[in-house]
Amino acid sequence: METEIMNYTPHAINLIEDDSVTLTIPKTGLVVRAVRQSIVDRKITVDGNDFEVRKVRFSEPILVNTLDQNEELPLPPVQEGVLMAVSAIAGNALMMAGRTDFVIVDGTVRNDDGMIIGATGFADMTE
Repeated sequence: METEIMNYTPHAINLIEDDSVTLTIPKTGLVVRAVRQSIVDRKITVDGNDFEVRKVRFSEPILVNTLDQNEELPLPPVQEGVLMAVSAIAGNALMMAGRTDFVIVDGTVRNDDGMIIGATGFADMTE
């Protein structure tokens, strides 16, 4: 069965095979986001310097329309054969919310200047 990938990141996703772009998944203008929240859990001392160790949590995932004043929308319903491509932070929030219909890019490819130009595939963060 063919899988449709809906890109809910702020950038087009270039999939690379044999050192060339074989498929570009355009951005939709809709982005799944989660707010990062951290609280100090404890302090540790390293080489005489004190540093905080924080517990990090993410808010419930939200869908934002970046083309319309960042209007918040409900997440799309689960659809058979359709996966959402999201950031790792959004993926963490989706996983915590019980969603399994998403992937994140994996196998990032960088140019000579170190900038990410694409990926070789996807990763499934769900258990």
